[in-house]
Amino acid sequence: MCQNIYNPTVNIGANYNKTDLDIHSNGVGATSTGYTKFSIKLYNGGKNSSIKRQKSFELKSAKFENDTTTKEILLQAVMLFYQIKTTE
Repeated sequence: MCQNIYNPTVNIGANYNKTDLDIHSNGVGATSTGYTKFSIKLYNGGKNSSIKRQKSFELKSAKFENDTTTKEILLQAVMLFYQIKTTE
């Protein structure tokens, strides 16, 4: 089973400020900044594995519920059959 615990993110941004409109764009009153941020979660406290186990248990529960419903319907059919036979 593949566990995707790594969740990489990349943020890129830029900013340009010009404090005085009379100064040329490369003058003292203009600043520009840029950044790139890369982050990755190395460990998430077991959250992904817990979610996978939960979904596995929910699937098993749904299968048991389906089996139970099928058996209940069969039991009702058998009971109706015998009730019809006893009334005849």
